[in-house]
Amino acid sequence: MDWKEHFQRVSKESEESVFGTVLGSHTVAELSDLVDAKDHDMKELSDAISHLSSVWLKSDPSAYNDFHQDYISLQSRYNAARSKASLAIAGGKAAWAPNSVIPVESEYQGILSALSPVVNTRTKGSLADLTARLQVVANKLGTSVQFTAPPQPTATDADLLGYKKTDSITRAMPNWVKRAVGTVVPEWVPDTADKPKYDPVPNYVLYIVGAVAVLVIGSVALGPTVGTAYLTRRSS
Repeated sequence: MDWKEHFQRVSKESEESVFGTVLGSHTVAELSDLVDAKDHDMKELSDAISHLSSVWLKSDPSAYNDFHQDYISLQSRYNAARSKASLAIAGGKAAWAPNSVIPVESEYQGILSALSPVVNTRTKGSLADLTARLQVVANKLGTSVQFTAPPQPTATDADLLGYKKTDSITRAMPNWVKRAVGTVVPEWVPDTADKPKYDPVPNYVLYIVGAVAVLVIGSVALGPTVGTAYLTRRSS
């Protein structure tokens, strides 16, 4: 999965109030991927500014100074968020659990918020805004700036792996066991591809089974009493 697919997934999940891949949170591994990608973007932005700054300052000092103030603010926000993210990543590497299962949602959202204060919106001073403004300026100055794709995510989706593992285990269960689970304890039904096989037993079947059970239990319970009464009558 590349960053485009990743953020499309996050955007879709955010509409459902569900984020990330482990219990509703992004993980240390995902945070590390995000920091690598945004470090790349910030460096390319800095390189582009260096390429244009001297000519731009001479041609339009007011626009350059306005841009420069926005860039300083962006750097400040990102550096603060990145410091917190670095601590979380270091802590994850020292932990006993794999990085793909340690949640760090606050730090992950901190990086995104630092670069884009309004989620999925290009506001003045955001990374997307500054990148677009630089490209416009480069065109006006008769030059160009190049922005390459960031490193692609490598983190494992732990929830997806768990889903596949659970699905492979439950598929091996007999269908009658699955239907029994769906009937007696429906809250235990796993949300896997095999879920339809957990459909509860129809009510009429339960009624028939219940009636048969009552008859069997009744015959067992009344059997000795009936037999005793019969023998008593014979002996008398």
